[in-house]
Order: sequence, then C-alpha cells, then structure tokens
Amino acid sequence: MPPAPVVTSGTTWTGVVRTNAADWRVLRDNWDDLGYGQILSTENRAAIAKGKTPKVDDTWVKVFPEDAGLKGERIPMHHVQGSPLTVPLPDTRHLDAHMPGGFRYNPGGPGSALPAYPPKKGAE
Repeated sequence: MPPAPVVTSGTTWTGVVRTNAADWRVLRDNWDDLGYGQILSTENRAAIAKGKTPKVDDTWVKVFPEDAGLKGERIPMHHVQGSPLTVPLPDTRHLDAHMPGGFRYNPGGPGSALPAYPPKKGAE
C-alpha cells in the first residue's frame, strides 16, 4: 500500500481547500432556487447561516427516510475522492464512503443510499 498522503484539517488529501460552511450555503440556496427548500428545517437553516454544520432531524428524515437511524448526527460535506465536488453525508454515511480503510487510506466515493439506518429503539 502506498504511503498515505499528508492530510490537514483544512484540505482534502488532494489539496482542495475545505470550504464546508460556504458549500452548505451554496447548496441551501440551490435547493431553495430549485424548489427543494423543504429539505432543511428552520434549525438547520439557522445553523448553516451561522457557519455551523446541520444535523439529521425529522425534516431531513422526511426527505431521506434511510437516515432515520442517524438522527442527531452532523451532516458534513463529503469531498468525493478528495475533489471539489461535495455532497452532504451524515457522519455514519460519510465514514461508510471511506471504507474500507477509513479517512486516511480511502479518499472516499460518493456515498451510498444503502444501507438504510432504521430508527433507533425509543427514538421515534
């Protein structure tokens, strides 16, 4: 296995600067312009406006029911293969995108709609 590239918290393994807060604002605005504003709750919109990472909540699960078991998790931007292309993935799904090997050895694909994460007992 080749040595892992040097990774800093501010860049991807390919050197792309992480601009997650700005990426979330752009995505929020695009969803609004395209008529998909219902994806984000009032709380997640407030978080994005403050430069914070939104979380999986009931509003998110209405659109992405496969994430029901991930309620409360952060939804960071995932840089596909370390590129400027970003997609929002809940923490668990984000880690799954980097398997096998984890963040250090696997640059990560686009993520997957499966497996579905059913609601946790008592979380409904």
